[in-house]
Amino acid sequence: MRHERLGGASGLLAVVLLGAQELLRRGAAADPALPTFARLLVRERWRWETITLLRLAGALAVVWFTTSLASRLRRAGREHAAHAAVALGAGMLWAATWLVSALFNSLAITFAAAPGDAAAARFAGVLAIESVYVLTPGITLVLLAATAIVALQDRSFPRAFAYGTLTAALLRFVLALWDWYGPGNLGPGLLDVALLWTGAAGTQLLRPRRIAA
Repeated sequence: MRHERLGGASGLLAVVLLGAQELLRRGAAADPALPTFARLLVRERWRWETITLLRLAGALAVVWFTTSLASRLRRAGREHAAHAAVALGAGMLWAATWLVSALFNSLAITFAAAPGDAAAARFAGVLAIESVYVLTPGITLVLLAATAIVALQDRSFPRAFAYGTLTAALLRFVLALWDWYGPGNLGPGLLDVALLWTGAAGTQLLRPRRIAA
C-alpha cells in the first residue's frame, strides 16, 4: 500500500513536471519551423535547459507511477496479470519517450551553441517535440485499455474511473487516427488528456483500496 501511494504521488508529480515543461515550451519564441530557431534557442537557453530537466524528472516520476499502477492491477487477481504487464510495458515506453525527448532537446541546445550547426539544431528540435506528440497517443492508448479492462472488473476501482478510462481509451483511438491521417494537429491536445488521466489514476492510487462485498 505504501508503494502504491508513493506511486500515486509520483503520478501527480509527473503531471506537474510534464505540464510545466509543456507550458514553457509553448511559450517559447524558438520554434524548429523557423530558420532562426538556433539563434532564438541560444537566447532562451535557460528555458530549454529547464524543459530538459523537467522532462527527465517527469520521466522518472512516470516510471514510479507505472510500477505502482501495475501493482494495483495485479492485485485484482491472477487472471489480470497479463493486463498489468501490458500496462507496465506501456508506461515504461511512455517514460522512455520522455527520456528520448529530453536527449534530443539537449542535443538541440548543444548544436545551437556551436557555429555552423543551425540545421542540426532544428532537426534535433523537431525530434524532441515530435517524439512526444507522435508516440504518446499510441502508447497511452494501450495503457488506458489495459487499465480499463481491469478496472471494469475490479470493484475496488470507482465506477466513474473505470468507465471514464474506457471512454478515454475509445476516444483516444478515434482522435489518434484523426491526428495521424486527418488535417488537424491534435498532438498537444492528446498529450494534455494523457496528463489529466495520469493525474486521475494517481489520485486512485492514493485512495485506500476497498474490497467490494
